[in-house]
Amino acid sequence: MIRLSYGRMLQDGLDGTHGLPRARLAELARRFASVQAEVRQRRGAGEYGFYQLTDQADTVRGIRSFAEGLGQAHDHVLVLGT
Repeated sequence: MIRLSYGRMLQDGLDGTHGLPRARLAELARRFASVQAEVRQRRGAGEYGFYQLTDQADTVRGIRSFAEGLGQAHDHVLVLGT
């Protein structure tokens, strides 16, 4: 089981200025079901290709090869597409 501890991202757990206000978190929580439904719909329509990444063995091999080779010279690598 995964447990998410988010207390240190809340405003009242920090300095009162930075972080997420609890009211905003509550608002986002109310929207979660509708956002999740939209993601499922868009995933089903093929808009989110990254979900199929595990089924793209050649692409994954290429990314890993890059990451283990030339990618070591960089702190950050952004893969925009295949």
